[in-house]
Amino acid sequence: MRQPEGTRALSHVLVCGGTLDEWFALTRSDWTRLIEVLTSALQASGARWLTICPYEGALPADATATILRQVADATGGTVSSNRVSFIGRDGIVGIVDALANGQQRFVDSVNAISSPVIDEGMIAASLFAPATDDPDLILVFGVPTRVPPALVWELAYGELVFLDSPWTSCNAEHVHMAVDDFQRRERRFGGVDS
Repeated sequence: MRQPEGTRALSHVLVCGGTLDEWFALTRSDWTRLIEVLTSALQASGARWLTICPYEGALPADATATILRQVADATGGTVSSNRVSFIGRDGIVGIVDALANGQQRFVDSVNAISSPVIDEGMIAASLFAPATDDPDLILVFGVPTRVPPALVWELAYGELVFLDSPWTSCNAEHVHMAVDDFQRRERRFGGVDS
């Protein structure tokens, strides 16, 4: 879908919310609703990629596998390692990553690279696969005074928008508000005014 006139490109949105315990309590229909809300709300933004990760938490491997199966059932997606990839509304590619430890996600991504020489692009490609872009917008369901431990590398280039609301209450208004906030920002990628 074409982006509205006068807006900046939004390619990849990352949603970070809920603990793994909260994720484990979700039903297949809860996942279907949440993913439908997110993909529907992002439809007009021009986003091609949606990644969802937990805010924090740890669960035994069998509980994490249960979450991944539920998400795969809800989306028709494919499970690979700690992720489910799926095709959502209007071709938005979704990734649900059940690994809440950002440092471990980074280590796993580096270890998955078979090249003896590793660069930033290779790390990003491994970290966000199958997405091809770093997140532009990071929507965090949680208090704005704390960065989620699930996010490490993702913070380098993404614009953070915090919503002090439970992520299971996510609705189209939350997503539209975050996208509007993103559109109003002047992204300088660490640069300062001269």
